[in-house]
Amino acid sequence: MISEISFATQYTSLWHILAPNSERFVRRLDLSVDRYDAEHSLLDSPDRRGFLNEIAFQLTRLKQNQPEAAIPDALVIAKERLALLDRPQSDGLADPSPHETESILALERSLSGFVREASRGDANVVVFEPAFPGCGLLNASIGDILIGDALYEVKAGDRLFRSTDLRQLVTYCAMNFAARKYCVRRAGCINPRRGTYFVLDLEIIAHELGGKSSPELFSEIVYHLSNSGVSR
Repeated sequence: MISEISFATQYTSLWHILAPNSERFVRRLDLSVDRYDAEHSLLDSPDRRGFLNEIAFQLTRLKQNQPEAAIPDALVIAKERLALLDRPQSDGLADPSPHETESILALERSLSGFVREASRGDANVVVFEPAFPGCGLLNASIGDILIGDALYEVKAGDRLFRSTDLRQLVTYCAMNFAARKYCVRRAGCINPRRGTYFVLDLEIIAHELGGKSSPELFSEIVYHLSNSGVSR
């Protein structure tokens, strides 16, 4: 069994078949992303960035229902989550320094602002960490944010969006297609560090990636995940 991240990043031969246009598509996306916030020039160290990003995400999630939630609350959850992602060193991570605390709060404000604007309207229910049942060789997985019918992945690095981000997002959509758990019609990525995002109809994403309809693309992904001979 593998994780969705391993599937998105390691099975390159299969992805060349499933989504041959992913590199060209993501380059075009990066030239046309929407901006919802100013870019944040943060001083956190790259080797601590994933940890701080996870704390900021968990703080955003907690504050949706507990406005009084604080960094220590999110810190405990972030360490638990990183441990589940096969990062046992999370137990030994030092707590955030004062300037790292500023980074966490800046990322939380940015992401909370996006969620608040995107969820305006009674129909736009927000689900943090939507869970997707396992599919074939893929373990059960947890996405980032579902707002209404739009599934978002949060990528808070100091970089542009990548084809592997799209693959991870599409993998969640395929798992949901197989499980019929959520109503997902759109998908996108958010970068609270850079203040950018994109969101597109699944039909557009599937067509751009490989000239298929979304049911065709997701069915092919599910088929290969269920085939023990799937190749990297």
